[in-house]
Amino acid sequence: MDHLSLRRPDDWHLHLRDGAVLAATVPDAARCFARAIVMPNLKPAVRTTAQALDYRERILGEVPDGASFEPLMTLYLTDDTPPEEITLAKESGRVHGVKLYPAGATTHSGAGVTRISRCFHALERMSFHSARMAQGEGADQGNRAPSPSAANAVPQDVCGPAPAPAEASMSARRSFAASRWRPQKTYSGR
Repeated sequence: MDHLSLRRPDDWHLHLRDGAVLAATVPDAARCFARAIVMPNLKPAVRTTAQALDYRERILGEVPDGASFEPLMTLYLTDDTPPEEITLAKESGRVHGVKLYPAGATTHSGAGVTRISRCFHALERMSFHSARMAQGEGADQGNRAPSPSAANAVPQDVCGPAPAPAEASMSARRSFAASRWRPQKTYSGR
């Protein structure tokens, strides 16, 4: 063998931000990566498919001429993400996952999930559509439990004990721990 050709890699966790910063981050990302899973924790957060598609257009507007870069969009999961939004995201063909941020756990996470039980309907719809969890963040603050660190972990309530089985359907619980959900990284608070 005379040579080895490597494809441009994908970035599976990219914060491009917005506004003036976007003009600097996108050209750098496009130079190094073919595609990227774009994190939705902007101010305001990317909560809907329409917002994700608008953000995608802003990103594509900053890709340098002649460069090839595909932003793979994600939604910011909240306590009140309607299941219908998951369907819209899946049908768009442009939104590829959902990101779970516990409220207050990281940058721009104030609107994040306060109790995982409040997301079961959205998680159940994700299971129905075979949608992916882009990443579940963890928190190690006070009584907040860390996010599951393995695909077969039992979902935990972010702010207290897990809800009783009657509070959520079993398919919603399974969707959170489904084999297709693979956290990119785990966070132990250390």
